[in-house]
Amino acid sequence: MTPAPEGTAPDYIAINRLLTVCREIELVNALVYEALAEQHHDNATIARIWKQAAREETGHASQIDLAMRIKRGSFTAPAIEQAEVDEALGVAKGVLERVKQEPLKIEHALREAVRMEEHFVRFHAHCACELSDGATRKLFEALRRADEAHVAALVHALEVVTQLGIGR
Repeated sequence: MTPAPEGTAPDYIAINRLLTVCREIELVNALVYEALAEQHHDNATIARIWKQAAREETGHASQIDLAMRIKRGSFTAPAIEQAEVDEALGVAKGVLERVKQEPLKIEHALREAVRMEEHFVRFHAHCACELSDGATRKLFEALRRADEAHVAALVHALEVVTQLGIGR
């Protein structure tokens, strides 16, 4: 999408709707990680990784919510189509349902988590909207870096689990 033409106000309803769905994606991902923590409760290290991931996703949702309330004017235009974000939410909900229905072995769960995170990265708020405010841009840049560290931790855990042959 393109920014509002000069002299016109940004479409805050569309921006809010898009950010609300981005926030919901974060919350659904947190539920996925909480379900995985429960499934793998017998492996303290893996359960801790899942719980940390759930906390991070919940924190991201809170940051999006805060930015929506306090920094509303910083969002100048949606950068992706609403339909794409809605579809991503459907994918997240599908992952959650699969995880709830069928326990995943640790290695498979880590692979799915990495794939899920890589898929959703473009739907995170820092990619979903254009920003005009430097402070808000820095906030979402910090979120992006946290996401990268989060994915790196999942990839590292997957490498260790694969090398040790744990959770197949």
